[in-house]
Amino acid sequence: MKRWLLVLGVLALAVALGAFTLYSPAARKKEQLPNPKLFSFAGDDVAEFTIAGPDGSFTLKRTAEQPAPRWEQAAPEKAPVEAAEASFYADQLAGLTADRELEVEHPDLAQYGLTKPELTVTVKLRDGAQHVLYVGAEAPVAMARYVTTDAKNRVYLLSSFTADQLKKKPADFRPQPKTSTPSEAGKAAETGQK
Repeated sequence: MKRWLLVLGVLALAVALGAFTLYSPAARKKEQLPNPKLFSFAGDDVAEFTIAGPDGSFTLKRTAEQPAPRWEQAAPEKAPVEAAEASFYADQLAGLTADRELEVEHPDLAQYGLTKPELTVTVKLRDGAQHVLYVGAEAPVAMARYVTTDAKNRVYLLSSFTADQLKKKPADFRPQPKTSTPSEAGKAAETGQK
């Protein structure tokens, strides 16, 4: 009889310890940490950004705000860009959040592929401030990439999907040629238009 009481007592203690560990304030605090926001500017504050990757670099610059934002490619040569795409990219950078921050003091950036990053995005704001995002090596687990910002004193994990969305080429921002639908082409043929 006493043996069963001892087993039940140990089981009750194990359940209580498990519940405390699961629902303790420290465990809840860890769960509630928000994803770290990498930058503190708004997309409308972006005056220009430069994307540098393995294929070279290019710069997009905001040229006007009214009646709607307008952008152009400023380097390596001037070219038209789709304003909506450029504005979306600026908003994407402004709202960028990491999956988590690595808890490493004085990180060795080479260990994370950040001394020679695969992608560097430099953002210049209207007030003259500048911010940089460095995208480094792929993390061995978690389907994420290591990133750091201009301060280079913290390393974050950014989802691989988000990092891949940031890898753009000049053609990704070019205006797309308008294509006619089959019904429009038929109407043009009927009226003798090209």
